[in-house]
Amino acid sequence: MGQVTPEAFLGKMPELPGAPCGMKDAEREDYLTKVSEISQQIDDEISRREQAAEADAEGAEDQMKTRMGKEAGLSDADIGKLKNMDNLSEAEQAALVDEMMDGKYNLSLEEIEKLKKMSAKGQEAWAQAYAKEALANAQANPAQVRSDQVKASSMYYVTKELKGLLDRIGAQESKYAQQLGDLDQDSEAKAIRELEAKLRGMSTVGQVTEAKRKEMEALSKKIQAARKAYCPTYAARCQGILEHHGDALKSMLADYNRIDEIQFELISMEAGVKKGRAQTGLTGLKAVQHYVGLLNGVFKYCQSGD
Repeated sequence: MGQVTPEAFLGKMPELPGAPCGMKDAEREDYLTKVSEISQQIDDEISRREQAAEADAEGAEDQMKTRMGKEAGLSDADIGKLKNMDNLSEAEQAALVDEMMDGKYNLSLEEIEKLKKMSAKGQEAWAQAYAKEALANAQANPAQVRSDQVKASSMYYVTKELKGLLDRIGAQESKYAQQLGDLDQDSEAKAIRELEAKLRGMSTVGQVTEAKRKEMEALSKKIQAARKAYCPTYAARCQGILEHHGDALKSMLADYNRIDEIQFELISMEAGVKKGRAQTGLTGLKAVQHYVGLLNGVFKYCQSGD
């Protein structure tokens, strides 16, 4: 497993080329082949872990439905139906939900529909009566109330932690995406794109006369010269962004792993029992895969034959 962690894949990555615009075609091809091979390995590992996580989630879902059914007072036969809701008719599904609502909350779907049609005063009176009944049930079963409170508290804190991690990671990802986006909007880059758009337009509109062919050849040479002149500037700036992005990614892999652990904890809390194990590293692998996809960018303005 140590060979398929996000850290291991980052360690396998070839260093960013120091001067991509000066590399020979064969050198660039060799670099991109290595990156592509690692990218495929990451894809394979992500797929393997997702399948394992899906199998765990299916097992947890069955356990969660069993727990929910028992808490609602369903029979074993009805719990079996709950696990196979997709095979029930709409009427059977409604009847099963009605039975669960009545067992867990002492409510029926019919009562809820009536409640929707009540006046505000009627709803208030109903709520007061329901609250009194709920309080009486809680006093009769304090152990269950404490259990529900502990679970709710635990879920609140891990969900809050998860949000903090996602916000922090999201801010980092947005920062580097913005930097690459700004680089792509550089005045020289925009000027090259405008010339390329003009050339495409000339090739698709009207008959290509000898005069037009010469104009297109001249424009093509102008584009090549502009790309060659801009390539070192772009590559250096792009490489700088990617280096900082890679360093930030390495420093935050523990956060990505914690996200996987929290998601597993939340599923376990919902199911009422742990099933399988956390697929730690899955979220980090996806982040590394995204980063690997950006590495080709340093060659954006390189030309064949350079």
